[in-house]
Parts: sequence; C-alpha cells; structure tokens
Amino acid sequence: MVDGVAEAVRRALIVFARAPQAGRVKTRIASSLGEASALAIYRTLGARVMRQLVPLVERDAAHASACRVVVVATPDGAGAEVGAWLGRHWTLEDQGTGDLGARMSDAFHRRFAEGAERVVIVGTDCPDLDWRVVDEAFRQLESYDVVVGPARDGGYYLLGICRPVPQLFQNIPWSSADTMRATLVRASSLGLSAWLLTRMPDIDTVDDWDTWRLTRRESD
Repeated sequence: MVDGVAEAVRRALIVFARAPQAGRVKTRIASSLGEASALAIYRTLGARVMRQLVPLVERDAAHASACRVVVVATPDGAGAEVGAWLGRHWTLEDQGTGDLGARMSDAFHRRFAEGAERVVIVGTDCPDLDWRVVDEAFRQLESYDVVVGPARDGGYYLLGICRPVPQLFQNIPWSSADTMRATLVRASSLGLSAWLLTRMPDIDTVDDWDTWRLTRRESD
C-alpha cells in the first residue's frame, strides 16, 4: 500500500503559465477587446483552472490520490507575480529557454528525475479542465505511454507521459492547427501507444470566449 506522500511523488502535474502582463497574453483577444480586457480574461481562466485542480492535492480518498503540482512560469523570474495570481501554495519554477517543446521536455525531465512515474502537463487556457480530467489521464497512463487531451483548435490542453521521451517534443509545429496531429504521428513513429481524452475548447479568441460563456450559461 502506497502512502499519500509516496503517491504524491509518483504523480506530478505541471501547469505551464505565462505571467499575467498586459500586452503579453491573449493577444488575439486583445486585438478586438483591448489589452485590459484580454488580461482580465486570461487571469479569470487561470484562476478557474487552478481552483478546479485543488482536489488533486487533497488527501481525501473520495476525490483523487495526492499529486504534486508544479507551476512552471514564463518569463523567468516571474514566480512572485504568477504566485500572487495562481496561489503561493503550489511549487513555482521558471520555464527556462528554448522553444515550447524544449521547455516542456525539460519540465517533464525534472519531474521524472524527482521520482515521478506518471507526469501530466496542462496550460491555463481550457476553462473546463478540472481534477477529474487530469485524474483520468493519470489512470490511463497505467495502460498507455501517452495521453492527449485534444483541443478543438487542433492543439491539445493536456499531455501525459509515463517516462522521459524528449523526441516527442522535437520538430512539432507548436501553436498551430496541426500540433496534436503531429504529436500523435510522432508518438506512433516512436512506438508509443496513445489514449485520447474528451475534446474540449481552449480560449484563444473572442469567439472562443463568447461561445464558452454561452455554453456555460445554458448548462447552469
């Protein structure tokens, strides 16, 4: 029987986040609504996602097994600003240098080096992401090498792996409509089995934001 502390080490969640700075976040929304509104939306999304992930770190067996959560932020040195936004009870790290794939690969490597056996990474742009989705990803990693949460724009809101695979992050067209497909092709070429979670929306445009808010009101 594994105790809560050991389990927390075995399961690690990485949250990639950009510091909430006007003009540097949600630029497509800012082009329509202005930088202040785009920043407010960005802050709302990140706070919502982190709030919905809280049960992952609780020891209550009725929720989910304990999990270490690490917020990995950019630009480097913005930890205090990100902590004031997302909460200081998470571990905070810098993303470092390189393209998105290199920074993600490094973040995964650090978690495996700490002894994690299953590691999942998410962003702060998917407002429907919660602890249940992440917990399912961890459970699927007991049977599959890679777990992907498809975003409706062709990217992904979640990626999980059960061992370091730096090649999975090389030569991928990041932030494009082909990101997920290219990742799955790369996984297949490496002989990795993959599981797809439920497709969900990322919020990148005003239309994304308005559609999600309408859907949320209709479901309330």
